[in-house]
Amino acid sequence: MNEFFVGFVTRADHIGYETAVKPIQLPIQTMTRTPQKREIVEKATRFVKYGQQDTVIKSLAEEYDVSTRSIMGWIARFSRGEDLSSRKKGNVGRKTKLNDDIKALITTIAEQYAEQLMQLTEATLCEELAEKGHRLSLSTVHSYVKKMSGHVAAIHLKPSLTETQRLNILQFVLSKVDKRHGFSRLAYFDALNTAHVGESWFYLQIDDNNVLLFPGMKRPLNPTTQHKSHIVKVMFLVAMARPQVRPDNGEFFDGKIGIWPCTERVEAKRSSTNRPKGSLETKSRSMDSKHYLELFAKAGGVLDMVKTKMPWLREPGVIIQHDGASCHNGGGNQVKIREEAVKDGWNIRIETQPAQSPDLNLLDLGFFHSLKSQAAKVKHDARTVDDIISTVQIAYDQYYPHTLDSIWAELFKCYNCILDQHGGNQYELPHEGVRSKGRGKSTKVDLSVDLAAYYRAIQSL
Repeated sequence: MNEFFVGFVTRADHIGYETAVKPIQLPIQTMTRTPQKREIVEKATRFVKYGQQDTVIKSLAEEYDVSTRSIMGWIARFSRGEDLSSRKKGNVGRKTKLNDDIKALITTIAEQYAEQLMQLTEATLCEELAEKGHRLSLSTVHSYVKKMSGHVAAIHLKPSLTETQRLNILQFVLSKVDKRHGFSRLAYFDALNTAHVGESWFYLQIDDNNVLLFPGMKRPLNPTTQHKSHIVKVMFLVAMARPQVRPDNGEFFDGKIGIWPCTERVEAKRSSTNRPKGSLETKSRSMDSKHYLELFAKAGGVLDMVKTKMPWLREPGVIIQHDGASCHNGGGNQVKIREEAVKDGWNIRIETQPAQSPDLNLLDLGFFHSLKSQAAKVKHDARTVDDIISTVQIAYDQYYPHTLDSIWAELFKCYNCILDQHGGNQYELPHEGVRSKGRGKSTKVDLSVDLAAYYRAIQSL
């Protein structure tokens, strides 16, 4: 049984001398639900005919942390055919002071903070309520927030859109709708022939870190840097497709086409603890049109790996989607990449997504964030650019295809949200249980189109 300490008892004040002070220990009676009551009664009555009921009741009282008197009462009610559920009806227990006026006041305060995009903590809410004449404890405010179903919503900074950009995004999403089976059976194209390309920076260390310490452990030293702009970083170009079963041989394709670091080998201008002067070292570089063309069209580049990883699409065709950054289409890259894409009888189409639409690219939508999270979990002692490349490559090689499939599922959900917003980006992705929906299925992707949102979007054009 659970026990709690009540206090000290002494008779010194009554009989003039001190006695031994002994603590009083009383059992804590816990609430017992109806299914447990039935279970206890069934076990107790099972041994009635053997004369072992008293012994069993004592053991059940210890097992379920209830009194023997309660069990005997339940047995008596059960023998009379009465229900074992609680006899207390309606709202029982201590009455709350959370009335409509306090609810309205809390809601008003929350709206004021939300409009200014300020976080309202429960401690701050306590102070605000005290200023309005309601002095409540922090625990009381916590229970009020819980009873009112208060929750924290994440507010993200999104690109501002002009009217032209909004319409371009809407037209792009509408182009992904398959209308070949009639307007009553609309669905999105499955994108099994599509590869998304993009780039992102990966840093040697992040600004804030949390570590787990136990008593006796020494707190690690804070990492130092001359300036945050001097933190070692590397840009990676990545190409990803949908995980799928290859139709030509039945093998599984994990969707990973390739990852390429944006680096160059240069001679060290001066000696350091890491290398002598004149030795070759790997340096990070930013992306420009010339380097993008090299990574895209050179041997082992994006086009070469697409042809190697997805050979069954040589004649049906492949769509490679990237954003419209100046380094992607500038310097004549748009024409040069298209010329390289159709060599050797391949049917590869380069598609540029609309401006200000990161949610339309699989990599910006979730893959880069997920990969950086996985790279942070790789045990390493990274100090140089080569260390970052090795760490990110390990995380990329170990990346799970089912996680990639979940991000593809989110992309198609984004399509429906964009239709509902008529091309806008003021939406929040609904939590529809992507993982649970995909259990027992080969993919979590849902290609269904929100018909109501689709027809509203068509009418808005």
